[in-house]
Amino acid sequence: MTLEVLASGAVGFLGAYILARIVHHWDEQKVEREERLAKIQAARIPLEVIEKEVIGKHIDFYFVRESEPTITNGIREAVFGLNDEILMRDFIESVVSLRKLAWESPSDENREKCLSKVEAMSSRLNEMESAIRPRRR
Repeated sequence: MTLEVLASGAVGFLGAYILARIVHHWDEQKVEREERLAKIQAARIPLEVIEKEVIGKHIDFYFVRESEPTITNGIREAVFGLNDEILMRDFIESVVSLRKLAWESPSDENREKCLSKVEAMSSRLNEMESAIRPRRR
């Protein structure tokens, strides 16, 4: 009888341990997913504001000479934190036009170049977010 009790106790402990490991793994996945979503938002929000300023031709509110380094560094940290090659390439290609936009009086050509890169990055961020978010029925 004691052997049966010990065996059932060991099986119960092993089952509880395996269940705890599964739950821990799910929690880790959830944290990783939430961190990626936070980085996506950290890049998306400034890009959306810059896009609205470029479209509205009001480059004097958010993305100006004084705020450009801080905003660009924030976007850079989020983009490189996501470790997506396409997004990183688009960001690197857009840095010069973004700086010109903030530091100089922007030309229509620079606006278009900047807008196309910002839209490409926003589109890629949307793709990444839709791949991360759980499907709802």
